[in-house]
Amino acid sequence: MSKIEEAMRGCLTAMQEGRKEDAAEYFTDNGVWVTPFGKFVGKEEIKHFLDWQNRTMSWKAEKAGNDIIISDKKAFYEHEINAVVEGRPVNLCAMCAWEFDDNDKVTEVRTVSGS
Repeated sequence: MSKIEEAMRGCLTAMQEGRKEDAAEYFTDNGVWVTPFGKFVGKEEIKHFLDWQNRTMSWKAEKAGNDIIISDKKAFYEHEINAVVEGRPVNLCAMCAWEFDDNDKVTEVRTVSGS
């Protein structure tokens, strides 16, 4: 497993487990995460978003389709999100474009999802 794949899977595991501090450490200090809920810049904003997300729903990313594809310092991740939102099950297809710096820290993630 490459360092980038390892970082992506580690970051996702930390997010799913509600470890927002650990998840934010995968990002650069001014890392960006663009989601359907908004754009979050810097570790503090990312932690606040993760805190809200994990209070609002429980979720798990499942391998689907292309899984992870890496090209140099960019990666693409296709997965299913199985969530419970307000007591109701929700299944979404999600696609994320990840970019990394020379130290394999996340500089930007762009997430799109749909049913």
